[in-house]
Amino acid sequence: MTAVIGFWDGILCAAHILFAPGRGVERYVLCNPLTEACTIVPAPATDGFLVSGYAHPTTSRFHIMHANFFTTMETFWILRLGENSVWREVRRPALATTRVCIKFLRAPLVRLHGCLHWLASSASSAQFLVAVFNMEREEFRLMEAPGGQGVRDGNLSHSHTMMGIHITHWHGKLCALADEPGANALGMWVLDDYSDPTSWRLQRKIDYYYSCGAAGAALDDDPHAAAAQTFRARFSTAAVVEVLPNGVDGDDDEEGEEILLQLGDEEVVYNVGRAAWRRRGTLPLPTRRLMMHRHCILQREVSFGDASQVD
Repeated sequence: MTAVIGFWDGILCAAHILFAPGRGVERYVLCNPLTEACTIVPAPATDGFLVSGYAHPTTSRFHIMHANFFTTMETFWILRLGENSVWREVRRPALATTRVCIKFLRAPLVRLHGCLHWLASSASSAQFLVAVFNMEREEFRLMEAPGGQGVRDGNLSHSHTMMGIHITHWHGKLCALADEPGANALGMWVLDDYSDPTSWRLQRKIDYYYSCGAAGAALDDDPHAAAAQTFRARFSTAAVVEVLPNGVDGDDDEEGEEILLQLGDEEVVYNVGRAAWRRRGTLPLPTRRLMMHRHCILQREVSFGDASQVD
């Protein structure tokens, strides 16, 4: 079986999976939809899955990153596409002694300032963290995320841990939308100074409710308290969280800045200027696993090196 698993820097990545004892992902297929260049690379000889692909900030050579399941391991594997492509280990000493789990499968990554960002959690605290991978130096570091308390659980790989926070970007800054304790609202936090991980600032609070009821619960006519609980549960598993300066449609100056959430099979939008929610639509079953990509498909020429094949 071949399954699409990611769309990174304009490159579509799929995995060829063998369902047999002792087998799993056999190889990865990478394609550039615009140039029709493609290449096939073997998966590393270890359990796990592909968590990211990226074009190197300096060379534009495409890399892919592989990690252990719900990884609490100390090692990642990176492959640089091109001549003599081999998987190599990249250790993360900053995370090795803190029992940190990076939530690869629970939220999309954020690319900003030459780094990749994921949410992470620690066995010793309910406070969420942000794991940062510098693509140039191939190094990991951690910083605290604002608010967004999770369920404390010594089992770091627990796949049902509630996510009270999601990260995205806003006007070139790292941004977080976090459930505000004691309030039926989301807090929108912005990291003002990227070099200072303590510079998180609360930009605004966003009430949960539509003008016609609560986001994600109005169809059920829930009371506000129950509706807020429903929203929190759906927000914790949101597949897409994006802040769009020009609105969801991108070409409507009248709408202004909007925040898009994909909550299960439903897309909901918060208009910042009007402080109002609306439903954008319900996704049909076959499209619920579609991956969102709202940036320029190719900001620069991405290279596979001599591994490129054009059909």
